[in-house]
Amino acid sequence: MISNIICKEIMLSFSYKPRPPKKISKKSVGVVLGRQPENRDVKPNVLADYWCASKVFHLLSISIDKLCSATKPYGKPITKGPIIVDFDKNDVGVYPIGKPVLILDGKHRWLEAGKKGNKDIKAYVGDKAVPHLIKNITVI
Repeated sequence: MISNIICKEIMLSFSYKPRPPKKISKKSVGVVLGRQPENRDVKPNVLADYWCASKVFHLLSISIDKLCSATKPYGKPITKGPIIVDFDKNDVGVYPIGKPVLILDGKHRWLEAGKKGNKDIKAYVGDKAVPHLIKNITVI
């Protein structure tokens, strides 16, 4: 019979990773953007209003090569989880595929996934961006 101590050690050796929600709100995106060092003095609702064209963001799998970033990532990664992309309502990106879809959060993860040879990445995709990426996404 296995002792209680061994059972506890076995249970602790497995880390529980909760699944990300299937969708998040514009407000939640603002909170995530507020965690970035350059945004710490800006209120999340201001960030969301400025950057987000969409009200709802759906968890999807998207082709890495169909995305672009408005800026180069610098420093160390701060946030974790799926990246966040949306329609570029401010017209600040340079698009390799002519689609105005921009990475709002997760530039480090996107670059790292590309370096590892991954073809797809999990992303919260804004509902306004989905029509521009419809051939390049998979529902998770």
